Amino acid sequence: MRIKCFSRKECLGLLMILIGALAVKNYLTVSFFDLMHELDIFEHQYVSACVAFISFYMGLASFFLTPKNELARTYLRAYHVLVYSVLMYFLFQSRNTYYIRFEGDINDFFDHEILDDEDYQMALNLTLIQLILMCSGMVIVVQAYMIYARVLNTLARRGAPNQGGPA
Repeated sequence: MRIKCFSRKECLGLLMILIGALAVKNYLTVSFFDLMHELDIFEHQYVSACVAFISFYMGLASFFLTPKNELARTYLRAYHVLVYSVLMYFLFQSRNTYYIRFEGDINDFFDHEILDDEDYQMALNLTLIQLILMCSGMVIVVQAYMIYARVLNTLARRGAPNQGGPA
């Protein structure tokens, strides 16, 4: 019996859906009460919501809306690299702001005594951000490599000398 593995397209789609699920979890771990009083938390949740929406959209679209034309697929891969690079930048900035704001004197920020669940919540948010950044980096690297391979393939077909490795 032959075992069938997922294709690259399906693996990337599943990875994008996983990124969206992590972003939703990150969005939901911050309580709404804290959201109303702190602009940094609102920015953090806004970025998480953007990452979740775009990742779910692109993940599902990779299963249903993949173009047949090679040039259109290359443009779509470049679009994925661009969008995920921008999202990673925003998420990294949000993470730095969140980390600077809540990592230091935590008892001075809240009016009440810090509870263990709030400490756990902040640690969970930072861990989720790191996972999202890591998975987004994987999407960017795989898509960029596929663009690189496509360009080398096109150059090889036109008879240009191969400057890189095998495609």
